[in-house]
Amino acid sequence: MQSVFARAKVNLALNVIGREGPKHSLDGLYACCALGDTVTVSARKDQEIRVAYEGRKSPYDRDTSYTMACLLQKSYRTNGADIMICKRIPEKRGLGGSSADAAGVARAFEAEFGLGGIDPLTLLSVGSDVPFQYAGGCARVRGQGEDVNALSLPRLYLALLLPPKGVSTAECFALYDRVGGESGDIDALAATLRQKKTPVFFNALERAATMLVPEIGEGRKMLEDAGFACGMTGSGSALFGAEYDENTFREKLTRIILPKGFTITETMTEAEL
Repeated sequence: MQSVFARAKVNLALNVIGREGPKHSLDGLYACCALGDTVTVSARKDQEIRVAYEGRKSPYDRDTSYTMACLLQKSYRTNGADIMICKRIPEKRGLGGSSADAAGVARAFEAEFGLGGIDPLTLLSVGSDVPFQYAGGCARVRGQGEDVNALSLPRLYLALLLPPKGVSTAECFALYDRVGGESGDIDALAATLRQKKTPVFFNALERAATMLVPEIGEGRKMLEDAGFACGMTGSGSALFGAEYDENTFREKLTRIILPKGFTITETMTEAEL
């Protein structure tokens, strides 16, 4: 039996740079954080793959963890496996929960069956965020998730603010195609972070996400009024307030009064200089 910690991701920056068929090409600055799910894989003597979720009764319509396990079984000729996932990453919040779980299954299979490194194309076939979340840390990610270049950045303390509603990724991208969004300079942001200066985070999908879930705008105002540099991750709806210094971070947290339905989680990015 092998258990791994499957980390959520935060998009410190996200540009939409084009489209290839039904999929959009992205360019972003990604960081894994201390929030995550626990994925446990136990080898079976037969060929059956079973996936269960602690605290969740119904299965997912498209279960990326099951898909990953079946691909690994076929590619590496393993036996079946029992997979248990303890969910802590909120769903439909842009934190990459399903991709984290799929990456966790890959790492747990690797250890349980002695596979060595997993083929990046196998990871990518399950989801665009899976290769990054399999690698962890912090990276510049381009294209449809296939181009992952590790970066070294200082640790950020994060206040993850969750509005009461989530955002459908498909609906967000469809609306983005109609209304567009703001882009930014990722190299400049990375340099600002390395110098521990005040960053300006950006996400091209935030305009569309806020149109779908107006509470995102309310959450941004809360974080900015508390003094945080603020950004939205993925297609939303989670926002983050970031700070380099833990004491300053905690002082700013005390300024936030949450309206009904909003929740906040303290975490930090995985990467350090």
